[in-house]
Amino acid sequence: MMTATRKNLTDWFDIGTKIDAVYMIVVRSTETHTTTAVYVMRGEDVHECVRRERSRRLQQVTEVYNLHSDEMSQIIRGEK
Repeated sequence: MMTATRKNLTDWFDIGTKIDAVYMIVVRSTETHTTTAVYVMRGEDVHECVRRERSRRLQQVTEVYNLHSDEMSQIIRGEK
């Protein structure tokens, strides 16, 4: 999948909420063209996690969501 769909995002948002993650980083592989979610847990530094994901070879951070903020307003904002 080239980009995450609204359904992907809402599913990943739900998973993150269930596991009590604080942030969700959406990462796209420029090699395989897949998009996945990486979760940031309590006690982890979101900025450090974003840097770590960006430093991985052939990987691009496309979005970061705060799982403690309104889900749909963030997703809709990201679509614009």
